[in-house]
Amino acid sequence: MEGGMLQAVTNFFRGLFTSHAGSDTEELLQCVTPHAMPKMNDLLMKEASDEEIKLGLDGIGSLKAPGDDGMSAIVYKTFGKL
Repeated sequence: MEGGMLQAVTNFFRGLFTSHAGSDTEELLQCVTPHAMPKMNDLLMKEASDEEIKLGLDGIGSLKAPGDDGMSAIVYKTFGKL
């Protein structure tokens, strides 16, 4: 019974935190009015530097919730320079 309860709770929260918005990004983006000026958009679209990535990682708590890959930030902080 315990395994069934664990599975039910897991499925509940997985469903709760799963997007159901669909995957047609282009159709969705047609409904969004752009507000960034071209110069700002260029800045937002440029590739992040190693320094910017490090600053971002340093700003994340090491043991906060894991990302899509299941890894917490501490993994990248510790092994990011392999």
